[in-house]
Amino acid sequence: MEYPRKTFFWAASALMSALLLAAAGTSAQVLDILPNPTVSGPEMLLRELVRNSASLPDGWGNRRVMQAPSPGRSAEYAITTLASALQQYQDMQEVVLRGAMQVRVKRTGGVPVPPGVLSAIETFASKRDGWRDSALRIQCEGLEEDLPFDLSSATVRAVACQPLEASDRHRFHLLATTTNRIEHAFSVNATVVPLVEVWVATRPLERGTAIASNALARRQLPRREADNSIRTAEPIEGMELARAVREEQPIPRDATLRPLCVRNGDPLTVVLRRGSMEIAMRAKALASGRTGETILCLNERSKRRLRCTLTGQNEATLEY
Repeated sequence: MEYPRKTFFWAASALMSALLLAAAGTSAQVLDILPNPTVSGPEMLLRELVRNSASLPDGWGNRRVMQAPSPGRSAEYAITTLASALQQYQDMQEVVLRGAMQVRVKRTGGVPVPPGVLSAIETFASKRDGWRDSALRIQCEGLEEDLPFDLSSATVRAVACQPLEASDRHRFHLLATTTNRIEHAFSVNATVVPLVEVWVATRPLERGTAIASNALARRQLPRREADNSIRTAEPIEGMELARAVREEQPIPRDATLRPLCVRNGDPLTVVLRRGSMEIAMRAKALASGRTGETILCLNERSKRRLRCTLTGQNEATLEY
């Protein structure tokens, strides 16, 4: 009969722990090791490996066990390897580790990148199609490994990039020239987000509000989040809100209406155009309308109904 591989490893690990406990005696200190611990520094600390760090004797938590994987990387260690590493401490000679036979340790983060790397990526991105005409928000991830030279004193330039699976993440390939003129190639992952500038409300605005300049502010948003937002390059002052807008909410394109410039029954100045000739006449609006809309009006002298196009507050044109 075959048993699942995980069951076999657990049984083998439990058996090994029992044998070690028997060999060490009943007074041995038992430490339960996590199967997939995460560490943050260049060396694993004991408190990062155990299930319950609060149960450790005073001073044990910050004890260095052994060198950690490279930043952002994982590595497997036999639990016996970890146990051997603890033998460097005199008061841990009889400590027994209990857990999986293989422990996968992951190191978070990465080596911080100096400003020169970010500048090189910004310069490269500003010349690339799709990013060239946009403001960009660029955030570098840490270096995945320690470099064999001093990056802070090197001249860095980006030479290529390739998209990664996650949205907006790219892998940039760079060359660093050191003071002795030797070039070193390395790579850095970075998130590149194209930005656009949009109008947002500085206070809550009710439906029907005519938008004033003091109710607006400029904000930069990721391009993919601003498809329905009005860009600051477009005029918006005086437009009317078709629905309420929250404070700091981008003004939605489909929530604005052109301003109402005449109401049914209001007086209207209609300019008749024929070639280069223009004649103004008085009329009465027979419907309410907004700039650019066509409504019926009544010529007050002839009592004829005319179809005119609204151009401004109580103003319209008529092509004759």
